[in-house]
Amino acid sequence: MDDTNESLVYGFKMLPIEAQQLEIYLADKPADIDARCKLLGFYFLDSHKSAESLRKRTQHSIWMIQNYPQHDICGKPECRPKEQDFSLAKTEWLKQLDLRPTDLRVLLYAAKFFAEHDFTLAEELFVRGKELDGDNAIWYRQLAHLYSMNSDDDNHLNFKALQEQETALSLASHDDRTYTLQNLTRYALAANDFKKANLYAEEIISDPMMQKNASALYTARTVLAKLSLHKIDSGAAKLHIDWLTQNLIDKPLNCLSREMRAVLTELLLLNEKACVLAYLQRCKSWTNDKLVDSAISAIAAGEKTKF
Repeated sequence: MDDTNESLVYGFKMLPIEAQQLEIYLADKPADIDARCKLLGFYFLDSHKSAESLRKRTQHSIWMIQNYPQHDICGKPECRPKEQDFSLAKTEWLKQLDLRPTDLRVLLYAAKFFAEHDFTLAEELFVRGKELDGDNAIWYRQLAHLYSMNSDDDNHLNFKALQEQETALSLASHDDRTYTLQNLTRYALAANDFKKANLYAEEIISDPMMQKNASALYTARTVLAKLSLHKIDSGAAKLHIDWLTQNLIDKPLNCLSREMRAVLTELLLLNEKACVLAYLQRCKSWTNDKLVDSAISAIAAGEKTKF
């Protein structure tokens, strides 16, 4: 874990009295970045409960953008003001982009901030990053994510996400390959390129190096189940879900992804109730999501279930 993440985790666990003491300390030592990162971690969790914490989170975020926009913390969600303070943060990021037009870190962190609020500007910044730093997979990966998150079943954007992620895969380091391939499998499915989706999913489940990556295996098996249902082969789809139920030990990133919910819904329509219930029971060991319990109850009662 790097220093920034360590500081954030420390902040997540701080008590209010510790945050107050750090605020007093920062009044004398305003350039202590470690202290600010800890406070950003604290306010990130507490800002959902307190208007004052939300104000403080914005204050520290803006200070970091103004003074250290190239710092790792500026690229993390904990340093992004909430939507009501978007205009203020936007003004500061645009100033930094004018001051440091070729600083790749500033460009990346600004683009990640705008990705949540301004699709057009975020796209422009990620494309600029590709032009300045074209051999770095991160620009293509981030652009693919932007297109995917904004597609809303727009196949043109899904296709663009697939193209960008394929380029990212060609440039990815060994350490980044699994994560890149995992998302590439999903993007291919969303773009209705079933041949590529099958190819990438099969690559994941056949690669010995990926057998300990729960999220990658989950994604691959879910996509293969969805492809099986597209071929009207519920037996093959059931086998993939049964495999996850019986063999996946570690928790995947999201055991009820959009793709998985679609698969489970179709299996219920095909009277594969036992398969779906077994998988949902397995999910209970991975998550406290109330959706899992409500779905189990509804299915057991013979009610129509919406995931």
